[in-house]
Amino acid sequence: MTAVPVWIQILQALLTPAIAVAVGIIGFLQWRTAHQKVVLELFDKRLAILTTARSAAITVLKTKKFDEARPHAVDAAIRSRFLFGKDVVAMLWEFQGDVYRATSEGDMFEGLKHPGQSSAQRRTLAIEASQKILSELNTAAEPYMKMDQKRVRTPREWFQDRNRQRLSYADEDRGE
Repeated sequence: MTAVPVWIQILQALLTPAIAVAVGIIGFLQWRTAHQKVVLELFDKRLAILTTARSAAITVLKTKKFDEARPHAVDAAIRSRFLFGKDVVAMLWEFQGDVYRATSEGDMFEGLKHPGQSSAQRRTLAIEASQKILSELNTAAEPYMKMDQKRVRTPREWFQDRNRQRLSYADEDRGE
């Protein structure tokens, strides 16, 4: 029998659980990092759609070039389908439809959705839809754009917060 000191045997026994805990912590932190990356990528994709829609609306309002704004409006509407809820998707599809009907290509199909309307009336609808996009799209998309996950505090920050909380109880007047 080997004469290994007791303290070495204790350290050997504690080493396996310590390694398991360290591996668990590292795994959790890697999962959290991957989750935050996915949330950020989703935010970037949604922001790109909103930016595209807003730029199409600005093009309509500033230059009245409906043919130039139409591809951007269509792109925003198509890409929004899986990234936003039905409310935002409906708003973007309505916008792209109004812009399409105001284009020279849309003039060929006067009976689409608004029968009997003149070209000027369809252009007015597209301008109104653009104003609606600029005024209401951010509010409608806000619930999807929030990045509400919290940053993990360091042990030092946690201890400082706990100490501040402890000291705040000590500040109370105890009537002594």
